[in-house]
Amino acid sequence: PMPLKEKLEYINSFIPNLRPLGRVVGILLSPARGEQHIMIIDEQEGLEEMRGKEVEYGLQARPAATTLFTMNITIIHPGVTIDPHVYYLGKYGDWGVNDEYPAGELLKRGGLIGTVDGETFRVLNTYRIDPKEFSEKALEDLKLLDDQIDSISKELVIRPEEFKKRIDFRSKRIFTIDGEDTKDIDDAIHVERISEGVYEFGVHIADVSYFVKEGSQLDLEAREKSTSVYLVHKVYSMLPKILTQGVCSLNPNVERQAFSVIFRVDQDGQRIKDFEPVICKSIIKSRSKMSYGVVQGIIDGKIKSESDIPEAHKIFGCTFAEFKEDCDLGFKIMMNRRKWRYNFGGSINFDKKKFKFKLKEDSFPESMEEYKRYESEGFIEELMLYANQMVAEFLYKKVGPKTILRKHDSLGEDAIIELKNYIADNKLDFDLSSSLAIYKSLLKIKATDEMKYMCVSRKVMTKLKAAAYVAAGTSSPEALLHYALNMNPYTHFTSPIRRYSDLIVHRLLSEALHPNPGNPSTIFNYSEEIGKISDRYKNGKNAGRAHERLFYSFLRREQGGIYECKAYVYDINEKSIGIFIPFMDMDKNIRMGEQKTYGINRFDYDKEKKTMTLTFKSEKEETKSGQKGKIAYVKKIKNEDVASVRKMGEGDKEHAAMVISVFSEIVVGLYVDTYPPLELKFKIIKHQYPTFYQTNSQPVSYTHLTLPTSERVQISVVAGSLKKK
Repeated sequence: PMPLKEKLEYINSFIPNLRPLGRVVGILLSPARGEQHIMIIDEQEGLEEMRGKEVEYGLQARPAATTLFTMNITIIHPGVTIDPHVYYLGKYGDWGVNDEYPAGELLKRGGLIGTVDGETFRVLNTYRIDPKEFSEKALEDLKLLDDQIDSISKELVIRPEEFKKRIDFRSKRIFTIDGEDTKDIDDAIHVERISEGVYEFGVHIADVSYFVKEGSQLDLEAREKSTSVYLVHKVYSMLPKILTQGVCSLNPNVERQAFSVIFRVDQDGQRIKDFEPVICKSIIKSRSKMSYGVVQGIIDGKIKSESDIPEAHKIFGCTFAEFKEDCDLGFKIMMNRRKWRYNFGGSINFDKKKFKFKLKEDSFPESMEEYKRYESEGFIEELMLYANQMVAEFLYKKVGPKTILRKHDSLGEDAIIELKNYIADNKLDFDLSSSLAIYKSLLKIKATDEMKYMCVSRKVMTKLKAAAYVAAGTSSPEALLHYALNMNPYTHFTSPIRRYSDLIVHRLLSEALHPNPGNPSTIFNYSEEIGKISDRYKNGKNAGRAHERLFYSFLRREQGGIYECKAYVYDINEKSIGIFIPFMDMDKNIRMGEQKTYGINRFDYDKEKKTMTLTFKSEKEETKSGQKGKIAYVKKIKNEDVASVRKMGEGDKEHAAMVISVFSEIVVGLYVDTYPPLELKFKIIKHQYPTFYQTNSQPVSYTHLTLPTSERVQISVVAGSLKKK
């Protein structure tokens, strides 16, 4: 036979316009080799006999991530025992030219598959989050605080020299508003009427930089974490508890060191131009630890006196009437500002869901509900945005290129071309010229068609890049825009307890407020480090969302079967379909080649009509596919219901098919199977009746199976086939 190289050269020589052909014979270098990955060792015959000789027997481990490859285990680290019921951390090695799979090593044994601890181990390591405790050396840095802690109250006593360096705001009616269960309180506010039409707001943020000295062991370990990670059942904090819930937390009725931003606005929330914002180090004393729910009750008039307020939210040093006045005034002005920011300021708001879980004693979920967002959260959000923007402007003037900003890129050229085609194909009235134009276009769609709004907004979201931290000196001033907020410059200043980026900003503020002309800057240059900090922050947010889906997976596993819910097709092209599931606020782009995972046998795209015909796997094919942990699906239906099965070719009777287009409403089945990892999965089941078989143009022929009216029946539905039980 002709050698492969000569064969390829021969083919390429006489077929015009043929792209060069080749075969991958080995991988010399891969980013995956430098990372640790979650690995699984499946149950298999002879596993017991292999113990102690796994490498010699050629034991393999498969990755939890479907984008990676099975590994041949060549190294097992000391203390790692083999068990098919646990997760492992593994690392890829060389992939030889003649090897079917790459070599790899098992580094660490994780938790039990299917348990809260085991699955949390998987989620944390998937997103490169190390939950290790702080070292003894790092905690030694905090022992310096011992002489500042009062022996009776156990509270921090602020040193007298600090009062000389800071503005004293203890006389202000300052208070905090957070979630009901929040323990790490890093922001407080005050509201004050100065004169008719002029109102003062103060945003006071815990001065964490006072306690975490740059370059200390504690600082280095906090930087390595970069963010607190909020999971359903626990928090992995960026800083030790003595700081997050103790001396840094702006707890009520105690003195705290802070950074403060004081500014004045009119009744619409617009800044008074002739008042220069005051940005300073300060000392504050909060009058109350309020929750969003309690403040909303006060604003709505449901809470009428201090006796209606729970003990945990007790008010100190002012009357209920004074506190209510501050809440009412601040809420009204900041909600006016919020309306302006969206309707005229160019900010884009994508509606996103959050979920709450009721947990059992063993941390497994008992129930889940959508988190109710209070309007009072918008009140606080507006103040934090204002403070972040003003600090960014101040630092950009004072320290220039070293300023750490939060940047969000506008739509790129390719994204705009794709969205213009999407708009034209779906006959939408939509303006892409600016963030304001996009938001107004979305609102126009939402006013007439909620489903279309969800689809189009999801499409736009997928084309926007994630925001990131950058050093101001690495980009031109125009490129520092935060596109979704339409603010330039913009930074993160208000959460130093849980975000390392904010801690950097506080250090830069200290330098800007108290410069030393005789000495160069002592602040570390974070321009190279900031990319890693940005990635860790993003990973922390993604881990939190993945953990929510994990806990819903626990519920789904316990309840069993498949849960049917509506879904919408938000995008279609020749290579994929985009599905949005409102119930879980999740979307998935199903690409050609992976459709069988979602219960689809084949894609057939009609480029002219912009439709996709989905052919479903028959029950026989479903069984042959080798899916492990298959779930039976049983649904009760009413006597008068009609089930429809599309007429297929004579040799294809066991298949069902449907034609979909953008904005088609379909039904998906959410389920969890027994094949690890434990993840929420879904299959496309059918169109929402009676729009099951509608297309953009020509009607389709069907065979209708009318169920008997004389009896209630159950049908078992597996991948499109119907069977009477």
